[in-house]
Amino acid sequence: MTHLQLSDIYFSKHWWINANNVFSLGKKFVKNIGWDAKEFWDNRTTYVKYKLNGDYRTLKMTLGLDDESRVGASGEFRVYLDGEEKYKFWIEKGEKPRNVTIDVTGGNALKVEYEAGSEAISFLFIGDTVLYK
Repeated sequence: MTHLQLSDIYFSKHWWINANNVFSLGKKFVKNIGWDAKEFWDNRTTYVKYKLNGDYRTLKMTLGLDDESRVGASGEFRVYLDGEEKYKFWIEKGEKPRNVTIDVTGGNALKVEYEAGSEAISFLFIGDTVLYK
């Protein structure tokens, strides 16, 4: 099965990629896309977009908060395919990250969004992300 790491195809000013120092509940994650929290708090909602061009079938990823998130950190992850919400969940500091599998067959645009639910700084990450053809 042909696959591609999302972290290999995206870069943005506020997102850092391929960091190997992401830990959630002590578990290390690699090939990550994460948010630079210093820039985040001007908006409280952030997202990352990908052009899929209908080339992929399945997306697997882990969504969570890094252990460096502040006490009380919380928020909601949402995943959209071509503008349609496909998945969402609420997370708080100390909760286990979610392993997510989404059918993206024929999809052209993928968006992963996070909206902060508290004032506490969240260090969010999208970990171990893989697109399968």
